[in-house]
Amino acid sequence: MTKYNRNAPCRCGSGKKYKQCCLGKKEQNFAFGEQTYSMNAADEFISKFMAANGDGPFSSIDELQTSLSQFQNQENSRARSEFLGLSSDLVFRLRRQTIDEMPDIVKLHFDEQQSEYGRTPVIVIALAIMLAIRQDEFLKATAKGNLPRKAVRFIFENVSAFLFYPGDGQPNREEDVYHIFKVRILLQRSGVISLRKGKFTLSRKGKEFFDDFADTDCAVKMYRHLLLFFAHKFNWLFCTRFNEELAELQNSALFGLFILHKKARSFTHEDELAGYFANAFPIVLDLLSPKALPKYGITPEKMLQNGFGYLFLGEFCWFFGLVLQRKVKGASDIRDKREYRTSDLFDSLFRWKQ
Repeated sequence: MTKYNRNAPCRCGSGKKYKQCCLGKKEQNFAFGEQTYSMNAADEFISKFMAANGDGPFSSIDELQTSLSQFQNQENSRARSEFLGLSSDLVFRLRRQTIDEMPDIVKLHFDEQQSEYGRTPVIVIALAIMLAIRQDEFLKATAKGNLPRKAVRFIFENVSAFLFYPGDGQPNREEDVYHIFKVRILLQRSGVISLRKGKFTLSRKGKEFFDDFADTDCAVKMYRHLLLFFAHKFNWLFCTRFNEELAELQNSALFGLFILHKKARSFTHEDELAGYFANAFPIVLDLLSPKALPKYGITPEKMLQNGFGYLFLGEFCWFFGLVLQRKVKGASDIRDKREYRTSDLFDSLFRWKQ
């Protein structure tokens, strides 16, 4: 139960301060007549405001409103430990704007001398798909609109080191290799390839990227194009079984990157990193609670940890070369647990001001 401030207006509605009215009496829930009362966010704000302004009366409503506005601005601009030193205002902006729209917090720096762009999993797989399409000029799609078996096997043979394939032998369908399927969708939706009249072809943008890829500047442009599209427009939950509430991981991806900047300079367990996210956005745990199955060990915390590890750290950060990973020895879980640290590409790409 949260302690109620002595100088706050009493909840019984008498108009007196709590210390001059019901302090010392048996605490009640004044709204429902129950024997407990917990302060909500509004109560805490009013309590802090009253404590900051002491017993001083306000001469008018306008003066009260001005004082409240000033106090709220001060609170919103105050560095908060749950946000790792950022203010509420900055975190609000991190959740509403794209990576390249916040130069006062983080600035993207695409170094043309950096050779790592073309070695990231997303670019390696993308180039293999584009090469398969380019070889046939107009590559006939399957009835479902997927890549044909010949193209899937060609891609698999060339970039298998970046792919997870649980089967034996070679894959027969695009859906057999999740990352081929995922990158093909990403290329199609971001306008790099197109599907018309049942055939795949490179778009004009795709031809520019592919034909000039040996030029470092072109590699940077392709990486930037896919990074920004994936971060802000691609549905991270697409073809996964994660709860829709975990879409908050994508909405708050910039804050997730800030967590890495602050807490993953050396190898750090993924659950610890997820803990920083949960501490900043506890509402996500509340949203996940109805879907939890505690008797099977499926708690909101476990759901968030798995989502953060897979969707954010694995399918975004590792996929774009922003982190290095290693398995945790002796880990026993549904999914192998890992430790992560920021990569040289991360340090080169993001210039943090905070």
